[in-house]
Amino acid sequence: MRLTRLLAMAEKLAPPWAPELGRAGKAARRKKPVLPAIPEEDWQVFRGDTVQILSGREAGKQSLVIQVDKEQQSVLLDRLNMGYYYA
Repeated sequence: MRLTRLLAMAEKLAPPWAPELGRAGKAARRKKPVLPAIPEEDWQVFRGDTVQILSGREAGKQSLVIQVDKEQQSVLLDRLNMGYYYA
């Protein structure tokens, strides 16, 4: 077999350490969904508001909004996990 043909076959194979395959035996990390920007006049959650968690492990609990990050569209709640605000 010629060297050029062997090299062409080798280019088609992806090595097991290729970054797009992720680590061996590990699931690929999920990326956060890219959300469209919420206009300033439509933003409904502000610092100091009391909100109730609708889904997830903390569902049904109420908490106080400590911090609002409009760029990331996320809120930080007092004594609860970080949640995301979806329009």
